Amino acid sequence: MHPPTHPPRCPPRVKISMRFEGRQMQFKEAGKEVLLRFIELIGDAAKPDGPLSFRSGSYSVVLAPSSKSGGGGGGGGASGSSRKDSKAELEPATAAASPPPSGSPPPLPP
Repeated sequence: MHPPTHPPRCPPRVKISMRFEGRQMQFKEAGKEVLLRFIELIGDAAKPDGPLSFRSGSYSVVLAPSSKSGGGGGGGGASGSSRKDSKAELEPATAAASPPPSGSPPPLPP
């Protein structure tokens, strides 16, 4: 018998999407700013694999690991430690911001 063949190893990618319905369509530019801010916050961990696109009432973007973050998936190693480092970089920024009053949405970035 022949050993099973495995598909070629592809780097992991993540698709981020934000859907707008009804009156939410009036605020699609604010949603775009939120997605761009998210991409900025993840920094060196992942980079957009293509442009931010708006189709059928939703923004979407595909993120792939940057070459600095170790690339390939699974198993810890250098890529696992860089995730911890990037998370540690985000914590001071989120900890410094005061929590919004209950019931109100968080403020948008400038």
